[in-house]
Amino acid sequence: MENLVERLCALQANLPACESLSIATRDGFVLATTLTDERTGELFAAVTSVVVASAKRGLAPFRAGDCRALDFRGDRQVLLVFLGELDAYLIVVLHPGAKPINADEPLLRGMILALPHVLHGKERADPPRYFLQRDEAWLTPIRSGLSIGKDDHCDVVVLGRRVEGVHLRFEVLADKILIRDLDTTHGTKLNRRSFTGTVEIAPGDRVSLPKAGGFTIVAKRPTGKLRGLTRKIKRKR
Repeated sequence: MENLVERLCALQANLPACESLSIATRDGFVLATTLTDERTGELFAAVTSVVVASAKRGLAPFRAGDCRALDFRGDRQVLLVFLGELDAYLIVVLHPGAKPINADEPLLRGMILALPHVLHGKERADPPRYFLQRDEAWLTPIRSGLSIGKDDHCDVVVLGRRVEGVHLRFEVLADKILIRDLDTTHGTKLNRRSFTGTVEIAPGDRVSLPKAGGFTIVAKRPTGKLRGLTRKIKRKR
């Protein structure tokens, strides 16, 4: 169960305006939550029980998969996602005034796919390790939370006039790798196309920072085989 809470915390850190994440059974029993305050947790557990029970009967103000306002400690937005394989619900609570999200958000989708294995303690095949390739002789491992920007505290420091303090952040979920542009002014490109928010990336993809070059995504399988490795990288102006 500790692994499940750790995964929930990692997911929460990368979801905009997320206040808490929880897993509850169909009868409303909270299996795991990122809430740490005991009194808040007790209130949340009571509200969850009512919400989940009423959702099953079609009485809740939203359906599973919808994000709707709910009078929970101040008009919070709540996303209720039914996890069929687990016969349970993922409950996402956003801060007041936050922009609604949906179950198709890449980071949520990756988390939902991984939850059954974590909850049931199943062993999964060893996922690949991911790296950033800057040039022929430069690889740096990608881990969940790895940041790129020009601030000194970033994991990868890139100096550029249009690069922001913290420009990008990565998340690794099982065999999936996600990248998030942190609402930057000049944006980020994936394979020469601009993107916003969080996107899933694959070996061989090229991530470019504004006027500061970029990185190629490389995957290393447990067998040692590398995918996406670029032998010669030409710098883009």
